[in-house]
Amino acid sequence: MSTMQDVIVYCDGAWKGSTDSGGWGAVIIVDGDRENAREIYGGKKGSTNNQMEITAALRALEHLTQPSRVKVITDSQYLVKGASTWIEGWKKKGWVTGKKQPVKNDDLWKALDAIKARHDISWEWVKGHSGVEGNERADTLATMGAREAAGSTDGQAESAVAVRKLPADNKQETLSKDPRLSESTATVGLEFAFGFDELIAGMNKRLKRHGRTEEVIVGSIVGYQVVQKNGLSSGGVYRSMDEIPKGAFDPEIDILRPVYAQAT
Repeated sequence: MSTMQDVIVYCDGAWKGSTDSGGWGAVIIVDGDRENAREIYGGKKGSTNNQMEITAALRALEHLTQPSRVKVITDSQYLVKGASTWIEGWKKKGWVTGKKQPVKNDDLWKALDAIKARHDISWEWVKGHSGVEGNERADTLATMGAREAAGSTDGQAESAVAVRKLPADNKQETLSKDPRLSESTATVGLEFAFGFDELIAGMNKRLKRHGRTEEVIVGSIVGYQVVQKNGLSSGGVYRSMDEIPKGAFDPEIDILRPVYAQAT
């Protein structure tokens, strides 16, 4: 009896509203061989981000030629919850929801359910853009798929299997040396660190600028920073995605990094 191979799959989906095109990407590591990580990606016009999230996992599992012990790592809660929990309920109810509505993307879910039966699969969620190299690379591949689909004559994109070395995951930096924060509760994905007080002051200032009267509460901070890769400038800290001014973030050029902290 052959021993099952151990596989790690990083997968991600993307969608570009300006071109109505979606993309998916996956990085596949077999038996810990990060030196020869396999990469696949593709895309389709007229698709959605959730469809691409499922497709990324589906295509990665289809790539495996033998039953495997697989850990699928994604930043999509929709994919993790759907594949690990919701799907069993949908099957029992005849692929309808608790509200008696047809399950969205049921064709993809059914295909994923059929192929995952061949493997021993666990599903793991990670925060996007948090320094996990496999997740970052899958995001890049998904964006490539969406871009190529948008520019193709038939609205489709599909890559051949490529092999590349996958670096070790980046370590998250501590947000501040402020004694009110500890390494276990304060992390940041920025290229530089904010002091705790400066972070609060900056976010409150931006809220007031937008006519908001509430203030960020010390003890729980969530925000985003746009890091512009064109070298001209860096965006500020925003309390939520909705706070980012229209046009300030270009997903093809810029990096959207989460900023989060908790006071001790």
